[in-house]
Amino acid sequence: MGHFSTALRHFRRTLGHSAATLGHSAATLGHSAATLGHFHRTLGHSASTLGHFGATLGHSAATLGHSAATLGHSAATLGHFRRTLGHSRPTLGHSAATLGHFHRTLGHSAATLGHFHRTLGHPAARLEHARLFLSTSSLTQSTIQNQFLSP
Repeated sequence: MGHFSTALRHFRRTLGHSAATLGHSAATLGHSAATLGHFHRTLGHSASTLGHFGATLGHSAATLGHSAATLGHSAATLGHFRRTLGHSRPTLGHSAATLGHFHRTLGHSAATLGHFHRTLGHPAARLEHARLFLSTSSLTQSTIQNQFLSP
């Protein structure tokens, strides 16, 4: 019976040791599960962060594309302005030439008008001179008549 009791104690110790080992295994398994859960959460967070980064990168690319389009539009507008300015320059030169011609023509007209006024004034002066001559002649004629023709 002593041998049986020793075997039973040995069995109980082994069983207790096995239970302890099993408990330790369960704890290790629980810890592993917790670690795995943490890993999954971390992985999910990383995936979320990566998705956010991808979205931000996509937004940045879209913004860059919009900026490039705006820059292209600005360049096209500048090119149009330069072409319009280039087209305006000959027109402006033509307008300036026309204005210069108008000023020369106006000056010529003013000179012609001045010449006309001088010419008009000259016959008037001649007429006045003729009147003066005639009045002097009349006076001379009456003086001659009075002195030489009177009895």
